[in-house]
Amino acid sequence: MKKFARLAALAGVSLALAACGGTDNASEDAMADTVEEPAEDALADVTEEPVEDPGIDEPVEAETPAPVSEQTANQAADNAVDAAAEIEAMMGDAEATADAARDELDNE
Repeated sequence: MKKFARLAALAGVSLALAACGGTDNASEDAMADTVEEPAEDALADVTEEPVEDPGIDEPVEAETPAPVSEQTANQAADNAVDAAAEIEAMMGDAEATADAARDELDNE
């Protein structure tokens, strides 16, 4: 029983010290580590100031796209018309399916 009492006392003291956050000074408030601390530590030795970029005031030239031939433009327009026709056909099929499902639900 004496061993159990000693073990319980030792566990109590250990838990009390752990609750304080350290063994140095129990009166200090415990502070959680944050993600900023490693970054602040890494930048502590940096003394350089940012350098101004002299090329930042230069205007940026806009790139002009390459000219498109009339044949390429007509082909793109035909492809767009074909795609629109396919979409309209799919929409018609979807509407017909929805109407059939609606009619079936109404008849139940």
